[in-house]
Amino acid sequence: SSYSASGTFGAVSEWAGSVNAGEIADAVWDALRSEHTTSGTFGAVSEWAGGGGTADWTSVEKEQIRHRLGIDGQATAPTSATPSLLGAAGYTQTRAAKIDNLDNLDVAVSSRLAAAAYSAPDNSSIAAIKAKTDQLEFVGTDVKATLDGEQVIVATNLDKTGYSLTADYDRAKTALAVSEYTAPDNASIAAIKSQTDKLSFVGTDVKATLDGEAVIVGSYATNQSPSEQIQTLGYTPTRAAQLDNLDAAVSSRLAASAYVAPDNASIAAIKSQTDKLTFDSSNNVYAAATVDIDEQAIADAVIAAIGDEQLVQVIVTPLSVRTQTSSAAGDTLRLWRYSKLRASFSLDSDLSGHDLRFIVYRGDTTEKLAECSTGDSEITIAAQSSGCLVTVEASDDKMPDPGKYRYVLRDETLDDVICYGDVFVCDAP
Repeated sequence: SSYSASGTFGAVSEWAGSVNAGEIADAVWDALRSEHTTSGTFGAVSEWAGGGGTADWTSVEKEQIRHRLGIDGQATAPTSATPSLLGAAGYTQTRAAKIDNLDNLDVAVSSRLAAAAYSAPDNSSIAAIKAKTDQLEFVGTDVKATLDGEQVIVATNLDKTGYSLTADYDRAKTALAVSEYTAPDNASIAAIKSQTDKLSFVGTDVKATLDGEAVIVGSYATNQSPSEQIQTLGYTPTRAAQLDNLDAAVSSRLAASAYVAPDNASIAAIKSQTDKLTFDSSNNVYAAATVDIDEQAIADAVIAAIGDEQLVQVIVTPLSVRTQTSSAAGDTLRLWRYSKLRASFSLDSDLSGHDLRFIVYRGDTTEKLAECSTGDSEITIAAQSSGCLVTVEASDDKMPDPGKYRYVLRDETLDDVICYGDVFVCDAP
């Protein structure tokens, strides 16, 4: 009925012939959409806002429509386009962020004071009143007032301050009222006295005896004795005994600033030289000198002294010379397998303090099989009345396998060989 203007398609009454509205509606609904796609018409569904290009909504578009309208069923939010039915009504994103402000409308606006009914306070008068009230002083909740010579008629004077009675009434002023009197508790007082009478004093201090009670004294720990407290502070029995070491004044000892360190480098250099000295039993230093004897020169000198007239035949016997060697052949040593490596040597010279080495080696290849030294405490030197006794004693793990070998006793201090010889290692169970 809204589309019945004369001359329009809606004016069906003007249509020629008999018109059946139902048939027309059926024909419209049954018309093919593909035959009604002219641009600008209702059949051009591809031009509809939000349409998917066809007359039917896709499943995704239906889900997005459900999301926008809040309809039950599968709903999906649009991924890019953000049109909103609320936005069309003015509910923008900015206003949506303030939606919680609606909670502030907890009462009707009409229940509040209208702006037209508001009267501003007289702040200037209020300030003038405050200037006066700020000058008031109070005693409790009473205003403190000072009279400047004004006369006051007192109807009833409740404050007797400043008045005085005659001396006859002085005792009455301080007398205790009968209603205020409380009789003393003489029984309790007597009980207290019976206890205080037991107290003994030293000066003004109460004399007390502890019957096993724990007492914390000053900075002492609980149940800590004076002895334990002293030791906790570091005064231990060990330190107490060390006080006996203060047997002389510290000032009598050499100060660190007065100490001069020895020249150990020079001392070591001197020792390296004196260690090379060898002494006899009388503490004389052994010294070796090279003497070149020219027997022919001696004979010629003798002949020259005698002269031709006294010529005699002189036979000069060469001086007896003993070649002195620094090493000598020692006895053959016989050792046993699985036993300690033991040997001893009696020497004419005292080699105390020397660095000695006892070495067992193969005679054909000089391969070293065992070595003992004074530095490893395997060689000891015992001074004798004349010379010394050198003893070698090493563990059995230094014993070579059974066989015939050579040995040598070396003096590393003098860089010399003392003695040498053969050594047999015998097999044994």
